Formats: sequence, structure tokens, C-alpha cells
Amino acid sequence: VGRLLAPRKYLDAAGPDVLLQHLIDRCRDTAPPHNPFRDRHRTFSAFLGLLKGMKNPVVVETGCVRAEDDFSAGFSTYVFDHFLKHHGGELHSVDLDGGNVGFARTWTAGLPVTVHESDSRPWLGDYQARPIDGLYLDSADTGTPGYQDICLDEAKAALPKLAPNAPVLIDDTPYSGGGKFDGKGGLAVPWLM
Repeated sequence: VGRLLAPRKYLDAAGPDVLLQHLIDRCRDTAPPHNPFRDRHRTFSAFLGLLKGMKNPVVVETGCVRAEDDFSAGFSTYVFDHFLKHHGGELHSVDLDGGNVGFARTWTAGLPVTVHESDSRPWLGDYQARPIDGLYLDSADTGTPGYQDICLDEAKAALPKLAPNAPVLIDDTPYSGGGKFDGKGGLAVPWLM
């Protein structure tokens, strides 16, 4: 009730905004922590807060929703789509796995997303549409051979396609101090900085 009566955080309409806030809250990783940086809900909130100020933003994510209610991985497709459905804009979601792509297309039917079955690196390199207003890199799971290199390749391919001041999120990238990052963005974050 408090959220229904409070000023809107992301969207102008009360119902969709409250649902979006609930979805973002669900993105808080509830698994036993491997590190203290389990903050997907905070980064998604900041990301969407930045997109709120843009008219019809283009969002690109690598990786896609692949399981129902899997808020610890891949549910960004649905969260971003819910935001864009009510705010305006479009999402391009790119995944190499045909099963994931099929699931994402079914789960997001009717939402403003195009799910592409492709390796994200050449897809980003070939991207020619409007500049990317928000980028979320989450394709290769940690532990996949070369996952940090894949993320770095995605960042390099996407950088010239980004709009000025476009926010870039990289999943599973805790800061370990001294200018060092671990996880997916272990190579990409220092390169981008």
C-alpha cells in the first residue's frame, strides 16, 4: 500500500511501477553468499533509474531469461521488458543457446523485445540500429572457459555502438579492492575504465 501511495520510482502508472519495484526486489540474490557483493537489485534499480530519463531507450543484453522465476540469473530480460513496455523503448536480447532463446521468446511474448539467437560478440560488432542507451553484459556464466575474455570482447564490440553516457552493467563482477575486479567483468571493467 505504501508503494501505491508513494511517488513513482520508475514508471508513471502506480500498478506497473509497484510490480516493477517488486520484480527488482526479487533480483536480490538469496543464495548463500560467495562474497558480500550480492546487489543485483541495487544495480538494476540504478540502471532503470538512468533509463527513466531517456525517451524510448534501446537496451541490449547478452544472455537472456532461461528459466521461470530465476531471479538469480537471466531474469533481467523480463524486468527490462516490463520497464520498457510501460516507459517506451525496446530490448534486444542476444543468446547463443537455442533452448534459452525459445524460452525467452515464449516468456516475453507481447513485450517490446527481440530475442536474437547468435554469438553476442559478432552480433554486437554487426549492430547497426539506433545507439545503445543501456547495455547489460551477462552471457557466459562464470566458470565457462574464457568467460572473462568473452565479456571483454562484448565490451569492445559494443563500445562504439553506445549512446553518450549509456550505462553499462556487467553481471557477477565484485570489486575486490585495489582497482581489481573479479568475475565476468574482471577484464572488461578495467578496460572500460
